[in-house]
Amino acid sequence: SSNTNYLVLPPNTLLGGSTLTFNLRCISVLGEVLAVSALTIVVNSSPKPGKFMVSPLVGTELKDIFLFGAQQWMDADLPLYYQFAYISSTETVIVLQSRSALSYGHSHLPAGLDSTSNAVVIVAQILDELHANSSTSSIVRVLKGPALTLTDIVAFISLIKNRSEFSVDEIKRHNALSLYLVNSVNCSLAPNCSALNRKSCLKTTNTCGACKSNAFIGDSFDSNSPCYL
Repeated sequence: SSNTNYLVLPPNTLLGGSTLTFNLRCISVLGEVLAVSALTIVVNSSPKPGKFMVSPLVGTELKDIFLFGAQQWMDADLPLYYQFAYISSTETVIVLQSRSALSYGHSHLPAGLDSTSNAVVIVAQILDELHANSSTSSIVRVLKGPALTLTDIVAFISLIKNRSEFSVDEIKRHNALSLYLVNSVNCSLAPNCSALNRKSCLKTTNTCGACKSNAFIGDSFDSNSPCYL
């Protein structure tokens, strides 16, 4: 009878770019070496760092178009692929441009939180043909625009009516911005949430979020009451 044994290594265990040799010896119960085999592999490495640029560095939500591009990234396993995304105020990764050979793209962006000086993190992921990848990011400031009426929001949502005329990425971007508009609340009269040890106003009109972390004691829901250590 024969048995099959596997050597299983957790992800990211091997150092990219290294050359490794795995040796296998079959030994009898009497200690006699019955067979020897070796296998040498080269561990795929992620693309070498290049540049990632976003322009402009400051803009207004739903008005200014932000351009992003990756340049001078290198890898032996071509072609390279690129994916671009941003981190939403709820810390969700929103894909702006799915993985493709295009190293550049453009998009409108939602406003960043007041508590972070309207910062929005744009992320670029660069992948080689074997799916090894590198990630880098850039921070831009996206300011709040004029308050939109319900009519304005409905008009924006309705911009994409015939979906067959748009790419999948265009539809994804539009849906993400539409959800942002629908879920946005007026926070212009919210107090200084940081001073209350609370998260920024986000879901409830003029009201701070929950306590900054579980280390604080206070109302667990959106509130303008302070949280204490």
